[in-house]
Amino acid sequence: MVSMFVLALIKNVVHTRTFSFTPGGLVSFGTFTFLDSYSIYEILIFLVMGIFGGVCGAIFVKINALLTQHRQKFVTSKYAKILEAMLVSFLTTSIGYSFMWLIRDCSPLAFTTNPHPLRLMCADNEFNSMSSLLFNTPERSLRTLFHEPPGTFRVTSLAVFFVVYFFVACITYGLSVSSGLFIPALLIGASWGRVIGIWMNSSYPESFPHPGKFALIGAAAQLGGVVRMTLSLTVILMESTGSVLVGLPLLITLTVAKYVGDFLSEGIYDEHIGLSSLALLPWEPDPLSSTKRAHDIMCSPVIFLSPCMRVGDLIQKIESNPHHGFPIVEGPIDPARFSYGTLIGTISSEHLGILLKHRIFLNEDGTPAKSLTFDEYDSAYPSYAKLKDVLSQLTEEDMEATLDLQPYMCEAPYSVPETMTMNRVYPLFRLLGLRHLPVVDGNNQLRGIITRKDLCRYRFSTVGDGFRVEELVFSRKMTSSANFRR
Repeated sequence: MVSMFVLALIKNVVHTRTFSFTPGGLVSFGTFTFLDSYSIYEILIFLVMGIFGGVCGAIFVKINALLTQHRQKFVTSKYAKILEAMLVSFLTTSIGYSFMWLIRDCSPLAFTTNPHPLRLMCADNEFNSMSSLLFNTPERSLRTLFHEPPGTFRVTSLAVFFVVYFFVACITYGLSVSSGLFIPALLIGASWGRVIGIWMNSSYPESFPHPGKFALIGAAAQLGGVVRMTLSLTVILMESTGSVLVGLPLLITLTVAKYVGDFLSEGIYDEHIGLSSLALLPWEPDPLSSTKRAHDIMCSPVIFLSPCMRVGDLIQKIESNPHHGFPIVEGPIDPARFSYGTLIGTISSEHLGILLKHRIFLNEDGTPAKSLTFDEYDSAYPSYAKLKDVLSQLTEEDMEATLDLQPYMCEAPYSVPETMTMNRVYPLFRLLGLRHLPVVDGNNQLRGIITRKDLCRYRFSTVGDGFRVEELVFSRKMTSSANFRR
């Protein structure tokens, strides 16, 4: 950000616009003068476009998911990723030149408002409509579809561009290079939306004088069908057009596209999160998991700590189990019966690192050799020292010392009974932002622990008269699955 500010400041000085504030690179699709009003029957057209956008978005997500699975399986080395990006770039350029040569969509210069149109393979007084879409920046191509007057593009050219760009965007998103999704999705939708606008303009020229209105609605429908967002996209597109009147049509279109797309597939971001096996909790638990209880999903046996521990034993547990938190128990322990003592608190690995870093050990008589003030305890947040670095600084003498965890543990941790249903465990865990949730029996004996990975480890989907359960293995980023009947 600082470098961009300095660069912009120097650029203004060079161009003799010292200390002037300009909009610069803000996203703008231009002024839509033809969007001053719309009729009630146009809402029905927008609804149909929203349905089509949701279907196209779901198809886009499905195809891209298949390509991503192929990449995860075969394109693994860094050289393969570089080669794939080069091949996709070569393929995109080759397809663009081939279709521009095959479809010479030449239109008179009077049909364009661009002062410097591309005239490839056309006469002196003509410009190539296909090249103005394929060989311009995506932002300029998008503004062209929005604002160029009727007669600039033929339906055939737009249909070919829609198919080509749909295919190119599908294979591009997911490459190991920076590639966008926002503008390409808008461009895909604007192309088929402009086709609808051309048909409406040719049939009812007085009612629909400009096809750019439908290009904008088509762009919103396609983007909503891919990313499945409504309010945020409505505000973004409304600000990009500079017109408040388009808010209601955009919101209606995006809402329809979202729900139609959700009926057919997940959104593009949710799909990639699932393919990457990331432990990200959805808003609600899967309805098919309502019969599960806490003892069905908890981790057991549990890695637990004692109130007072030898430092060497504590480090051995930390190094062999790199968890972010540990329950602290006391009393008799019977692992054969999955009873790990009475739960008295929890402590995070970050706080263990603070105690070890400051060497808060006990003397031989059991009194603390050093106390840790609240400021010292709290000042480490949020940049905690790496536990590996702290452990490397401990001496052999430190390993034989004793550490009392009771003054620094959380004495009232959230816990749930082992019979609590998944429908109650899930919102408690998610809404409170927990990382660990101990599971206890009626006597407060620790039986297990639930983490975020345990809650989203199983993914359910219906298959015929039964359902399919996928168990995600997060550490290896792979999935194993099994089929079950209802």
